[in-house]
Formats: sequence, structure tokens, C-alpha cells
Amino acid sequence: DTTLPNGHHKEPSDSLMAEMFLAVKTGNSLRLEELIAEYEAARKMQKVEVIKVDPSLLCHPLCDCERCSTLVTPEPAEPIMIPVTELATEDGSTLLHMACIFGRPKIVDFLVSIGVSMEVTDSQV
Repeated sequence: DTTLPNGHHKEPSDSLMAEMFLAVKTGNSLRLEELIAEYEAARKMQKVEVIKVDPSLLCHPLCDCERCSTLVTPEPAEPIMIPVTELATEDGSTLLHMACIFGRPKIVDFLVSIGVSMEVTDSQV
């Protein structure tokens, strides 16, 4: 549960992400670093299936009709994990937003050092 000082409620979408947000909220930078390492290791192990499509099956090489789109971009078997530097809640809140909101300068410095974007806005803007 990530309740903000202004009373807004933000729920991260999965348990590992929720743990990362909790580590930020409580100021546990060592735990956050462990969780990020765990997440990134799992992300790098994730198999991304590359689909080769026979061009003769498409209406034409650049076709974007519904039938051709399903051939070119099938639904992945499992959700693709994005880099931790791009993680956000449904309303766009990032780990960096939370670190700033809860006054965690050490965590802010760490997140900036690993390359999180400082340009991302959430739905509160």
C-alpha cells in the first residue's frame, strides 16, 4: 500500500514492483537496490519470441490491416518486462516520484544514477 502525504492512494501492479515502492516509502535503499537487481535479472532472463512472417502471407509488405497486424504482432505468451528505469503505476507514478514525495534524497540520487527519466509526469500534473 503506497499512501501519499496528500491522501492519494497508488497501488503498484505487481508484487515485486509493490516491494520496490515500499522500499522507497520506508527509505530502505539497500532493499531497493536488491529488488532492482532481482527485477533486472528476471527481465534479462525473459525470453522474447521473435516471429518471422512469410511476406507472401501479407496483403502487401507495409500492410497494417487487422489480419496482417495479427500475423506480424501476435500476443506475447507473458507480459514483457520493461526496464526498471521505465516502471510506473497505472497513473504514471514512478519510483523517482515516490522518492521525491517521501523525501528520500539518497534514493533519488541512486535512481538518477541508474538512469531513470526525470522528465516523466504522472496524472497529478
